Amino acid sequence: MIRLCFTPLVLLVACASPKPLAPASKPPAPSIERSKAPEALDSPSDDRLNPHIQPSAYEVRLDLDPRRADYGGQVRIDLELKATTTVIWLHSEAHEIYAHSLTLDGKRIPSTRVARGKPDWLAVRLPKAHGPAKGHLLLQFRGEMTTPLFGMYRTKHAGDWYIYTQFEALGARKAFPCFDEPSFKATFRVQIRTPESDRAFANAPLANKPEIKGGRKNHVFKTTPPLPTYLLALAVGPIDIAHDPKHDLTRADGSQLRIRILTPKGKADLAELALRETKKILVLEEDYFGTPYPFAKLDLVAVPDFAAGAMENPGLITYRDRLLLMDEKTVTQRELMSYANTHAHELAHIWFGDLVTMVWWDDLWLNEAFATWFAAKIVNQYRPDWQIPIERLGGKTWVMDVDSTRASRRIREPIKNRGDILNAFDGITYTKGAAVLHMFERFIGEEAFRNGVRAYLKAHEWGNATFADLVGALATSSGKKSLPQAFGSFIDQAGVPLIDVARPDPTTLKLKQTRWSPLGKTQLDGGPWLLPFCAHSVSTKSTRCTELSKTGELPVDKGAVLPNPAMQSYAVWKLAKTDLETLLKGFAKLSEIDQVAILQNLRKLYRSGDLDPVTISRIMPDLLRSEHDRVIATALSFHGEL
Repeated sequence: MIRLCFTPLVLLVACASPKPLAPASKPPAPSIERSKAPEALDSPSDDRLNPHIQPSAYEVRLDLDPRRADYGGQVRIDLELKATTTVIWLHSEAHEIYAHSLTLDGKRIPSTRVARGKPDWLAVRLPKAHGPAKGHLLLQFRGEMTTPLFGMYRTKHAGDWYIYTQFEALGARKAFPCFDEPSFKATFRVQIRTPESDRAFANAPLANKPEIKGGRKNHVFKTTPPLPTYLLALAVGPIDIAHDPKHDLTRADGSQLRIRILTPKGKADLAELALRETKKILVLEEDYFGTPYPFAKLDLVAVPDFAAGAMENPGLITYRDRLLLMDEKTVTQRELMSYANTHAHELAHIWFGDLVTMVWWDDLWLNEAFATWFAAKIVNQYRPDWQIPIERLGGKTWVMDVDSTRASRRIREPIKNRGDILNAFDGITYTKGAAVLHMFERFIGEEAFRNGVRAYLKAHEWGNATFADLVGALATSSGKKSLPQAFGSFIDQAGVPLIDVARPDPTTLKLKQTRWSPLGKTQLDGGPWLLPFCAHSVSTKSTRCTELSKTGELPVDKGAVLPNPAMQSYAVWKLAKTDLETLLKGFAKLSEIDQVAILQNLRKLYRSGDLDPVTISRIMPDLLRSEHDRVIATALSFHGEL
């Protein structure tokens, strides 16, 4: 997900009224009992699902009318009890459960009861202990769409009503009872009944042409691959489809992927640009991962009212409508960049997040940092004239301020409560995480990094994985045994390294690592980082690197030296005044990205009190000799802070 500021027995379906919807086919009706009013029960003390109860498949039926807030539904969940239990806990927010049944090892379990635990726990209590066993749980329920822009929600646009979803992080439980944690991946077969005039879309393609009966249209979708509940999605309403076969993706082996954009009524003409450009970005991503897009379809949904920037639901990626609907006559470069970056980010999630999913929310950064880093990489290939690497330096320096106070948190922060999950969607996860990934890609090399990513995805496809799994694959592909320790030093502690660069003789740098901190802020505690750090000899254009702990040395050539070229490492550097002035005398001859990186670094030194205003005024004429407008604007902005 990207946030701009900056988810077999055919079942009976409960309608919005108590009368169930007739099934599309006619299997034997399940034995199901009317549920009594739920009793209260203490919810799990750790607010976590029982790992010994595992769902494997869902069949979800929903009876929806965008013009009504209330709806009915039924869910069957195939599950396995891997240990003995007397209660099955799952999530369900504010649903009225009016009928249920539990079958284990082919036998219906009589006298089961439903219970409620705060705030959104649902329990099915067994009369005695059962398990290990396999079976299925059947629940018929009623619900209401009352939360704006989250869960399954309604929105009115240009006089028409629509239903959309946003399930990440804890929204699926608002739509239907489920095991709503990312490690509980399962397949989904969805059926949606709507008014005849509406269309319905889900993650998978339609299994057949919708049947119309009595003014209602029944949409039956194919079964998805294993997904966590937060990636399930649907869209309902008078939706238009923008599609042109010439914009579909055709691969060298002859396989094809249909690409469509789903818009509010009357807006399909505005989707042409995004439709045309999508396959160009997707081709680059398939090439990097070495595997084709792994889902059966690719629909992009332009949502008129959407809280997130976009959401990576496989097969049904949702976007704020302005990111997909653009008038080619008036669209600006900034709008195109926003579209391309967001689109590349969400498509990256298809592999990193959807195909392989985090085990728990403490590894959210695996999804979001990777997609942020990867989007910049892909968009730079897609439109090198945009100079995305330079654009990203501003974000990196911004997050260093966020990352250097007592309130700062580590990237891989333990999740102690639900609030911690929501707090993890921030600049530390996205921007710092992306900067750290970029640093280690540069350290081990692009090819070794890509090979490690491919091995990681192959080993865990359709399952779950952790930070240790990723860094282990990268260490194997690169042969760098220290990588887990180095990576962990950035993932598991907050803060920014400050590297004091001394030059005892013309061919040696002595490096000392401390912590960078803004002036007046209490410095964070913690040990040193294992930091990949490079220095560039300007005259010979040679770059040498080291893996720096507290102190170290680096051989260099005579003449001016640029520490941390292009700001590749997540660190701030400090030179002696004479060495800094030597470097800046040739400032205008450096690359634009090095010029911007130097300016951002000087700004950090000023904010920490390591560079005084007198020195800044003395070196400013050198900074303003640049031929690049962006550099001059950055230098003037820096001078304006004095």
